[in-house]
Amino acid sequence: MNYQKFASLVRYYTKTNSTTFTDAEMLILANIFKEDIAGLISKEVGEDYFGLRFERDLIAGQREYDLPSEVMSRIKYLEAKLDGTDWERLSEVDLTEYERTTDEATILLNFSDQSPKFDI
Repeated sequence: MNYQKFASLVRYYTKTNSTTFTDAEMLILANIFKEDIAGLISKEVGEDYFGLRFERDLIAGQREYDLPSEVMSRIKYLEAKLDGTDWERLSEVDLTEYERTTDEATILLNFSDQSPKFDI
């Protein structure tokens, strides 16, 4: 449904028109309720229904990256183009179970020949 159809439907149900219920007013109310509606949809059809994709450019030698706080608890998986061309799926590692130090030399020694990993 496009915006025109949505606005017409809302105005039909509320018995209003574009003068008595402006687009700006409708937008304010729609934005208030969209999160609630999206939550109900996700609960009914599955939490991944509104999947989002976030991308960051990797910087050579950089290990830590900021991610949007609103997605930190919802990350399902990470992929990276480590060679600059091909996507690779990263597997998660839990640093509380990693029984080595996290200095650069140890990380390079222990992870350079393994599949790529990440920790949040």
